[in-house]
Amino acid sequence: MTNQIIKKKSKSYLEKHNGKIPLCPKNNCGFKCCQFQQGNYIVLYPGELEEAKAQNKSVRHLKILVKDRHGGSKAICTASNTSSCDNGYKPLDCAFYPLFPKVGNKDNQINWFIKGIKCPLQISELHEHIRWVLIQWNQLIQKKPLLEKWLYDVRMIGYEVVNSITVD
Repeated sequence: MTNQIIKKKSKSYLEKHNGKIPLCPKNNCGFKCCQFQQGNYIVLYPGELEEAKAQNKSVRHLKILVKDRHGGSKAICTASNTSSCDNGYKPLDCAFYPLFPKVGNKDNQINWFIKGIKCPLQISELHEHIRWVLIQWNQLIQKKPLLEKWLYDVRMIGYEVVNSITVD
């Protein structure tokens, strides 16, 4: 599939779903991804919180736990309605869940993903979401190449390696 077609499909997916996977409410998982009892956290890439504030988006629901050496943050969500972030800013980590990108060969491209184990959805059910996440992260890395080092260093809890993902 050409890059232009993938980008077009990615944009329409964003417009329709804004990171929300249509199968989530039908899966009866209780939005486990938005629960923070197991010591897990949200990661915010370097500059993400500041960009949200500059766009006048509410970040009151995000409790910053620690900043990392790259300027990123670990946070938990304290929203009363975590699936909507109390209508505040939805961090990319949340919008992209259950996927998180990893880089490998220092080529400023996403090489593989890890998947949150709390999510009962199978990779085969996530093709549109995978495409959207891949495009969004690759565009972000092209704009901010230093994010590659952050992605390389950031550690996630409760994820497993996804061996093969194809974008059709």
